[in-house]
Amino acid sequence: MINYILSICCIFAPSILTAMARNTHADKTIMLLILCIISVNFALFSQNTSTSILKESYIQQNQNHYFTVLSQQNFAASAFLNYSLLFLSVKNQYILKEMTDEKLSFHYQHQKNVWGSQLSHFGYSKYGTLNLSVGYARAFSKHFAFGMQFYYLWNHAFQYASLHSITFDLSFQVRIRDKEGFGAVVYNPVALKYGILEGEMIPMRFEVNIFHQFNKKLLFWGNVEKSFPGIFDATVGLNYQVSHFIFEGGISLQKLLLNIFFSWKKFNIELESTYHYRLGYAPALHLYYLF
Repeated sequence: MINYILSICCIFAPSILTAMARNTHADKTIMLLILCIISVNFALFSQNTSTSILKESYIQQNQNHYFTVLSQQNFAASAFLNYSLLFLSVKNQYILKEMTDEKLSFHYQHQKNVWGSQLSHFGYSKYGTLNLSVGYARAFSKHFAFGMQFYYLWNHAFQYASLHSITFDLSFQVRIRDKEGFGAVVYNPVALKYGILEGEMIPMRFEVNIFHQFNKKLLFWGNVEKSFPGIFDATVGLNYQVSHFIFEGGISLQKLLLNIFFSWKKFNIELESTYHYRLGYAPALHLYYLF
């Protein structure tokens, strides 16, 4: 019964929080505390589930790979996996050492619940942004999952004062059937600002994903992203599986991408190649350990 009450709270939470965002900064602090309470309550009262999503409904390796990668942007997607994971990533933006993106994240999966944490840094020693996040996701059925993450941001620059900020995101993922679905994530939905009480607004970001698996080897996916302020981008792509390899190709309004994914025992390795039409080449290496 408590789970149903909490589910209703989460459904109406975005509307309530948006209304509160028009008020004072104190209201925003209260709003974040409410979200934390909801997240903890989900974790406490969701232990009575005895089966995992993937044991109830068979998903091929190709779709497993899709949810594993997607979970790094849409945390709710991690609830459709029946394993925990450790993720390491290094990405170099446009072959510039000053624009290096490093990430370490951990997702612990228990039945239909996932607890996660992430540490990432963009930039280098002279300037950059460090993100530290914690999150919780839960699958309420084999068709719907909801997640939320809370972020601490540290912006640093040589000879300038540092900025300390907090924000959060809300996400959901839907599986219509075993072969297709969609989801969305909203980052900083109530327009919190850098510096907590003053400064420029932290960019809001909306992201929507869709996928359809044609067969065991071929999966289609699409992604639409818009930031405020920021650019709009839409991407479509295909994943094709050959033995232990998955080849991923995609094209968007801003870039081209070609990724090679290899699985070996509990290790998954992904080589990412992205070419931005105006800015150039951005290589990346991703390592997943599944357990």
